[in-house]
Amino acid sequence: MTYSDKEQTRTLHQIDEMDNMHVTTSEKPEKSEKLSMREHLCSWRGVTYFLLHFTFIAWCIPRSATSMAFVCANSRREGVLRMLNASASADSPDEEYGHLDLGENSSSRYNFSGAQLDTFRHVLADLNWSSDTQGLVLAAPLVLSFVGPVLSDLVTRRTGTRLMFSVVQLFNGAVMAASPSLARSSPYLLMAAHIVLGLTINLNFPIIATLLTRWTPLKQKLVVASLVYTGPTMGGVVTSLLNGYLCAVPVDNGWPFLFYTAAALHVLYALAWYVCIGEFPETHRFISRKEADYIVTRRASLSTEGQS
Repeated sequence: MTYSDKEQTRTLHQIDEMDNMHVTTSEKPEKSEKLSMREHLCSWRGVTYFLLHFTFIAWCIPRSATSMAFVCANSRREGVLRMLNASASADSPDEEYGHLDLGENSSSRYNFSGAQLDTFRHVLADLNWSSDTQGLVLAAPLVLSFVGPVLSDLVTRRTGTRLMFSVVQLFNGAVMAASPSLARSSPYLLMAAHIVLGLTINLNFPIIATLLTRWTPLKQKLVVASLVYTGPTMGGVVTSLLNGYLCAVPVDNGWPFLFYTAAALHVLYALAWYVCIGEFPETHRFISRKEADYIVTRRASLSTEGQS
């Protein structure tokens, strides 16, 4: 064996040793770390998924509150008309149903006190709009809804998702709280407010997709996204059950409490979001290192996304 052959053999042995070292160190397969069901559920990742799911419920609340308010006001109006028609005096037996006279001097014609008649006048005037006007009010949130996703991207690049989303929810809560007063002033004021509300509500959807990408391990993304996007269905169930009880509140004709409750939920949701949500698992204030590493090492690459 020549000198060059010996050198070549020695070099091959060195390469083999380096490959073995590489396999035993840098390419050694990581031990599969499995989290228990309790760790999956009782985690900041789980809290994030729940709040994203609730985003869709919050999206359903304003739409259902407005439509249910019309139903509630109309139901109370029909009840008052039936009572007045039944108690009309014998002097006017041919009084047309639905067109009863409730002028200032009408107390002698009905078996009700003046205070009761004042209440009835208030009920009959509440949301007593034409079907065309009601349709315009219900359609108002859709007018600028397509602008929301575009603005969302522009705003979150400057403020981040956490701050922007919290401020938007507080604003939505303020609009919902003011809706009964606006409705009693003018249907067009309510219409204008709900046009803006439709824009701000639709700022949420790009944020949901962004946070799912940042917080979800790749192999769990389909399941988590499916659970999060069942929010509209759950929102329909929750709001239908809740609105039925609120409509029966025997104060202020009941229907304003649809909006007041929605406003309170938006405010609580904004506070929960600001406290519990983080832009990234790596920068979350309360998350454990174990959970953050679990997410970061298993999610899709974020190489093209700047951490704001």
